[in-house]
Amino acid sequence: LLPAMAGVAVYWIVTHLLFDRFCPTQILFNFPCPGCGMTRALMLVLSGQFGEAWRLQPPVYGWILGGAGFCVDRYLIHVEKRSAGAAKLWIVYFILLLLWSMALYGLRLFTGIPVELMDPGRTLYRLLTKV
Repeated sequence: LLPAMAGVAVYWIVTHLLFDRFCPTQILFNFPCPGCGMTRALMLVLSGQFGEAWRLQPPVYGWILGGAGFCVDRYLIHVEKRSAGAAKLWIVYFILLLLWSMALYGLRLFTGIPVELMDPGRTLYRLLTKV
């Protein structure tokens, strides 16, 4: 994993120095992608600001539940106890979650994208500290 981690680190440094952004969609099109704000929403959940996280990126709760459930299913449930349809169920769950994220993005394209998503990287501190 070291080469991959080094590559991400180099990408992060270069994009922040040149563009003050990380997201390639933001860099190329100056427009947020469907996942923009997901990390910030996760940080808001972890800091106890559940309503603000919901306002910023509602699917974050589905991704948290899906990630936790998948880890439990993958690492804590013995293979002998896992049903044959479990893999298909996870695929359906994550496809529905992805569709929810894309539908929200489409809706926001027509109704207005929150300011916090338009200016990533500069809003997390303000959201967490309510400055």
